[in-house]
Amino acid sequence: MALQKEFLLPTGIEASYWRVSRVEVLNGVDVSKVSLELYLDAEARQNGSRPCELYDVRLAGFTLSELEAEGVNPVALAYQKIKAYEGDSLPVNLQDALNV
Repeated sequence: MALQKEFLLPTGIEASYWRVSRVEVLNGVDVSKVSLELYLDAEARQNGSRPCELYDVRLAGFTLSELEAEGVNPVALAYQKIKAYEGDSLPVNLQDALNV
C-alpha cells in the first residue's frame, strides 16, 4: 500500500511514491507519529533505493482503542488519516493522491 502524487523536489526532480514506513501511537494523548517516505516512484522503492525525503507527521484522533478494534490495520489507518491531513508537516496536500 502507498500513495501516488507527483511532487517537485527543491532539486528539480519529480517524485511521486509516498510510503508510510512507521506508525508510533503515543499512548494516552490521542496522537500518533507517522513517518512518511517519498520515493521517485514505485520501482525505485522496490529496487531498494533510499527515499528522497522523509516526513514525520503528528496525527490527532489516532488512539489505541481505535487500533484495538477488530480488523484495524495501523498502517492502513495512517494512510486514511494522511489523506485527510491539513497541517504543515507535509509540503503537499495528499487528499487527492491515488491509493496504489
